Amino acid sequence: YFSLRSTIDRRFIKAKCMNKLFESLVQPILTYGCQIWLPTLPVITKLVNRYRHDGLLDLTSIAKLPFEQVQLRHLKYLLGINRRSANCASWGETGKTPLLFGCIKLCIKYLKRA
Repeated sequence: YFSLRSTIDRRFIKAKCMNKLFESLVQPILTYGCQIWLPTLPVITKLVNRYRHDGLLDLTSIAKLPFEQVQLRHLKYLLGINRRSANCASWGETGKTPLLFGCIKLCIKYLKRA
């Protein structure tokens, strides 16, 4: 991702195109094999247990995942905001959801086939 970012000048490319590049070149690498490694993450059990008790998702623990950090850095770079800006704001402004939700969806599809 970072080599792609250094070769592309943000001034000459639209945000929509840059986001499409991220989704087609970087996102598949970040989520490769998530059907296998996602259930082994300790944050998944933490999220499920907390959701059962509170009915709320802990976005701060989601944002600490390495693949989410790459997505968040991309979104913040795309928006032109500081790296320390609120994660929820960057997800909300771009209309994107955390990659974890897409990975969970892929994992459920995989388990239905098995």
